[in-house]
Amino acid sequence: MKINTIRENHLFTRTYKKGKTSVQKPLVVYFLKDSRRSTGLRVGLTVNKKLGGAVERNRVRRILREAFRTIVLAYPELQQSGGLMIIVARSAAFGSQVKTQDMTVALKRALENLGLV
Repeated sequence: MKINTIRENHLFTRTYKKGKTSVQKPLVVYFLKDSRRSTGLRVGLTVNKKLGGAVERNRVRRILREAFRTIVLAYPELQQSGGLMIIVARSAAFGSQVKTQDMTVALKRALENLGLV
Protein backbone atom coordinates (compact mmCIF):
# COMPACT_ATOMS: atom_id res chain seq x y z
CA MET A 1 0.00 0.00 0.00
CA LYS A 2 1.32 3.41 -0.99
CA ILE A 3 1.41 6.13 1.65
CA ASN A 4 0.94 9.69 0.38
CA THR A 5 3.73 11.68 1.98
CA ILE A 6 4.22 15.31 2.90
CA ARG A 7 7.34 16.72 1.31
CA GLU A 8 6.81 20.48 1.33
CA ASN A 9 8.21 22.42 4.29
CA HIS A 10 5.29 24.86 4.39
CA LEU A 11 2.87 21.97 4.96
CA PHE A 12 4.97 20.70 7.88
CA THR A 13 5.09 24.19 9.37
CA ARG A 14 1.36 24.79 8.97
CA THR A 15 0.53 21.42 10.52
CA TYR A 16 2.82 22.06 13.50
CA LYS A 17 1.31 25.51 14.11
CA LYS A 18 -2.39 24.94 13.45
CA GLY A 19 -2.89 21.21 13.90
CA LYS A 20 -4.23 19.23 16.84
CA THR A 21 -1.69 17.29 18.89
CA SER A 22 -1.69 13.95 20.67
CA VAL A 23 1.35 13.02 22.75
CA GLN A 24 2.21 9.44 23.62
CA LYS A 25 5.39 8.10 25.20
CA PRO A 26 7.16 6.95 21.99
CA LEU A 27 5.60 9.44 19.54
CA VAL A 28 3.70 12.66 18.94
CA VAL A 29 1.02 12.98 16.26
CA TYR A 30 0.01 16.31 14.71
CA PHE A 31 -3.15 16.40 12.57
CA LEU A 32 -4.60 19.21 10.50
CA LYS A 33 -7.87 18.78 8.64
CA ASP A 34 -7.20 19.97 5.09
CA SER A 35 -10.41 20.38 3.12
CA ARG A 36 -8.70 22.12 0.18
CA ARG A 37 -6.97 18.97 -1.00
CA SER A 38 -8.92 15.92 -2.08
CA THR A 39 -5.89 13.62 -2.22
CA GLY A 40 -6.80 11.92 1.03
CA LEU A 41 -4.54 11.69 4.04
CA ARG A 42 -0.92 12.78 3.63
CA VAL A 43 1.62 11.64 6.21
CA GLY A 44 5.03 12.96 7.22
CA LEU A 45 7.49 11.13 9.46
CA THR A 46 10.05 13.00 11.54
CA VAL A 47 12.96 11.47 13.45
CA ASN A 48 15.39 13.92 15.02
CA LYS A 49 19.13 13.50 14.40
CA LYS A 50 19.87 14.14 18.07
CA LEU A 51 18.19 10.88 19.05
CA GLY A 52 20.45 8.42 17.25
CA GLY A 53 22.58 7.53 14.30
CA ALA A 54 21.34 6.84 10.79
CA VAL A 55 20.82 3.14 11.39
CA GLU A 56 18.65 3.72 14.47
CA ARG A 57 16.68 6.54 12.84
CA ASN A 58 15.93 4.43 9.76
CA ARG A 59 14.83 1.53 11.95
CA VAL A 60 12.40 3.81 13.79
CA ARG A 61 11.08 5.15 10.45
CA ARG A 62 10.47 1.61 9.19
CA ILE A 63 8.65 0.71 12.40
CA LEU A 64 6.50 3.87 12.21
CA ARG A 65 5.62 3.24 8.56
CA GLU A 66 4.61 -0.35 9.30
CA ALA A 67 2.55 0.71 12.33
CA PHE A 68 0.74 3.28 10.18
CA ARG A 69 0.10 0.70 7.43
CA THR A 70 -1.34 -1.73 9.97
CA ILE A 71 -3.75 0.88 11.30
CA VAL A 72 -4.83 1.99 7.82
CA LEU A 73 -5.57 -1.62 6.86
CA ALA A 74 -7.74 -1.95 9.97
CA TYR A 75 -9.42 1.46 9.43
CA PRO A 76 -9.55 2.18 5.66
CA GLU A 77 -11.74 5.28 6.21
CA LEU A 78 -8.70 6.94 7.81
CA GLN A 79 -6.93 7.04 4.43
CA GLN A 80 -9.96 8.76 2.85
CA SER A 81 -10.07 11.59 5.39
CA GLY A 82 -8.52 14.66 3.86
CA GLY A 83 -5.80 15.99 6.08
CA LEU A 84 -2.16 16.32 6.97
CA MET A 85 -0.61 14.10 9.64
CA ILE A 86 2.89 14.31 11.04
CA ILE A 87 4.27 11.54 13.24
CA VAL A 88 7.28 12.55 15.33
CA ALA A 89 9.38 9.89 17.06
CA ARG A 90 10.48 10.60 20.62
CA SER A 91 13.42 9.17 22.53
CA ALA A 92 11.29 6.29 23.88
CA ALA A 93 10.98 4.99 20.30
CA PHE A 94 14.69 4.19 20.15
CA GLY A 95 16.30 1.01 21.34
CA SER A 96 16.16 -2.62 20.38
CA GLN A 97 13.36 -3.34 22.87
CA VAL A 98 10.82 -1.25 20.90
CA LYS A 99 8.76 -3.39 18.56
CA THR A 100 6.25 -2.66 15.81
CA GLN A 101 3.36 -3.81 18.01
CA ASP A 102 4.30 -1.24 20.67
CA MET A 103 4.35 1.57 18.12
CA THR A 104 1.07 0.39 16.59
CA VAL A 105 -0.65 0.53 19.98
CA ALA A 106 0.77 3.99 20.73
CA LEU A 107 -0.17 5.32 17.28
CA LYS A 108 -3.69 3.91 17.54
CA ARG A 109 -4.10 5.51 20.98
CA ALA A 110 -2.91 8.85 19.59
CA LEU A 111 -5.33 8.64 16.66
CA GLU A 112 -8.17 7.80 19.06
CA ASN A 113 -7.31 10.88 21.13
CA LEU A 114 -7.52 12.99 17.96
CA GLY A 115 -10.86 11.42 17.04
CA LEU A 116 -9.64 9.89 13.79
CA VAL A 117 -10.21 6.22 14.63
